[in-house]
Amino acid sequence: MRTLLVALGLTAAGMMAPAARAHIVVAALAVPQGIFNDFPNVNLYPIDLNSDGVPDYTFGASAGSVSLRTEGANRVVIRESPPPNIGGPVAKLDADFPIGAHLDVTPLAWINSDPREGYVSPGEMAFVNIVLCLSTGCSSTWPPGPAQRGFIGLEFELDDGLHYGYFDISVSGSAPGAALYGWAYETRPDVPIKAGAKPVVVPTAAPQVVRPGYLRLKWPSEVGKAYQVQAKTRLDAVRWTDLSFVIPATSTETIVDLPMSGAAQFFRVIEAD
Repeated sequence: MRTLLVALGLTAAGMMAPAARAHIVVAALAVPQGIFNDFPNVNLYPIDLNSDGVPDYTFGASAGSVSLRTEGANRVVIRESPPPNIGGPVAKLDADFPIGAHLDVTPLAWINSDPREGYVSPGEMAFVNIVLCLSTGCSSTWPPGPAQRGFIGLEFELDDGLHYGYFDISVSGSAPGAALYGWAYETRPDVPIKAGAKPVVVPTAAPQVVRPGYLRLKWPSEVGKAYQVQAKTRLDAVRWTDLSFVIPATSTETIVDLPMSGAAQFFRVIEAD
């Protein structure tokens, strides 16, 4: 499937009023973020999911573990340990696993990194293990052995409420280390998301300039569906940004003309919800 990428100065303000949106924001890292220890140091990797300048989660790596800390009231899906233990390791979720307030799978549960008496100093936040290796062996929901890719379920707070998302990550269970490929989340509060869910990118025809000052985008469409044009200023930027309109399809081919003004941008078309 081919994604339209156009490097031209374009804006689309005022073309159409918003009618619907593609609700999943995906941040795909051009180069996976390695999460490794630098013995004897503990390396920290803060992650800002929504680019507001405030870390939402922090990965940690030490000589014997890879772990995750939730910042504030944010939470992560764990696999509960048998009673009487409280908590457990971060759970490895498969693609299409429904991540929401109700997990409906025992022994999975939500947990945040509240200070734990006797475990961390007052005011500190505890890390939850993804994989822990000791002299007796490794314990984790990522089995020991070569790196395995999976998803971590997330619940985090934005101004409008709780949102659900996932980390896309590969973890080694024998020599603790990980590679973070990116993350995604639902922009609507309290709406579940499936692990690995991403917007559907639409194949597009080669762009054309059919009248001065405008670029024409054209793609095959399904009557009744809506489509969203997205842009970013650099190909290596983590996130795509929605233009301020969506396009409901009324025929099997949709055409839109974008004015060529403003900063240079790259574009693609996705299916809107």
